[in-house]
Amino acid sequence: MAKRFFSLLIAASVLLSLSVIPAGARTTTLELNADRLVFGLGEGVRVAATTNSRNPVVWTVSDNTVLNNKEGAVRGVGVGVASLIAAVDGVSAEVSIAVRELPKSITANNMTLFVGERERITINFPSRTMSRNRTFESSNPSVASVARNGTVRAVGAGTATITVTVTGGVSTDVRVTVKPVIRVQHVTVAPGGTVQVPVQLDGNAVGQTLYYESSTTSIATVNRDGVVTGVREGCCLIKVTTANGHRAILRATVQANAPPPSRIPQFESFPDDIFWGLNQFVPTMTADRRMKLFDDLEKASFEDAKRISLDFYIEMYGAENEIIGLIIRRYEERFDNHSQVIEFAKSATAEISFIGKGEPTITNAHADKVLSDLRGQNVTNARRMALEFIEYMYGSSHEMVGEAKTRINNCTTTQQVVNYISGVIAGMDQRMNWVW
Repeated sequence: MAKRFFSLLIAASVLLSLSVIPAGARTTTLELNADRLVFGLGEGVRVAATTNSRNPVVWTVSDNTVLNNKEGAVRGVGVGVASLIAAVDGVSAEVSIAVRELPKSITANNMTLFVGERERITINFPSRTMSRNRTFESSNPSVASVARNGTVRAVGAGTATITVTVTGGVSTDVRVTVKPVIRVQHVTVAPGGTVQVPVQLDGNAVGQTLYYESSTTSIATVNRDGVVTGVREGCCLIKVTTANGHRAILRATVQANAPPPSRIPQFESFPDDIFWGLNQFVPTMTADRRMKLFDDLEKASFEDAKRISLDFYIEMYGAENEIIGLIIRRYEERFDNHSQVIEFAKSATAEISFIGKGEPTITNAHADKVLSDLRGQNVTNARRMALEFIEYMYGSSHEMVGEAKTRINNCTTTQQVVNYISGVIAGMDQRMNWVW
């Protein structure tokens, strides 16, 4: 009887135990998104907690002379070290936080990157100082852009300055030099001759397949191996593109008695030019005028060279032409030295100059506009405009100008001026409007 009583008592105890321990009961977990933080006096951060409990997390600090706490959002109020403590259901977790003086100066190392590379800026703080809040700003995002966390991305060849600013307005500059991953050299070839395009690859362009394209196959062609063949005298552009999207442009000059290619190529970086693919007619200009532009640019200062060249493009294309806006943007974003302005001018005028040709070239659209403008003038204005046109086309020192001046001054009607200029234009190398 006693034995049966004890058996029943044990069974009842087991049932009672099952009734007070809920099925599926679990242990409370608590995790914080940081275990150690360092920031400057007056700065703050919000710490996040992750828990499986439905109860609210309670936040406290170990030293309120160092940290001010409001539900996990802490701010440094004094220099020192303290803990931010989170607790729920008897489980706790904490973050050790060091609060330091704000810096009075900072430094950061300059960078040299290849196009396409990324690198994060490391800020150097004086001993026992720190600032968690930082901003980054690039002077030239088309060369080097920068993310909010200080990661710099090399966009295009050139230089840029990244300004780093921390709490209190303390700042420093990081000079970023971006090197091209594809460099080429301009080539010169005789009509019927061939020359290999010199190409040098770096960075992530190494080992990539190259693709070549000529802007004007009637002047020079280029095959899949980068061999340029001269067709007739003149200049055109050759575009070189890597399989992963990097591009460079070089000039191909076709002329009689072309010198042999250099045994030691002088590689340069000529970025993808804004003139490539623009639906613009090719302006007219003699080789003499082109050379005068280069002479003027060589003698000018950097700022004067930008002004002279921009005035030239406005004269060639017209102030309202969309290309002028693109050129101005290129000047603002990419040009930081004198040689870049000159090199840009050489590429920009490559198609509109025929080396060794005495006769200027003119498009049908330009010829029609000249004659139309003359017809709307009285004879005095027509003479002046006609002479300006001749000087513009041939250059003021050309022997043609003296003869033209005499002939134009002998014209007594506007129609006679128009007829004379029509004859001059007929002797020029006329071309259709180009889609370049």
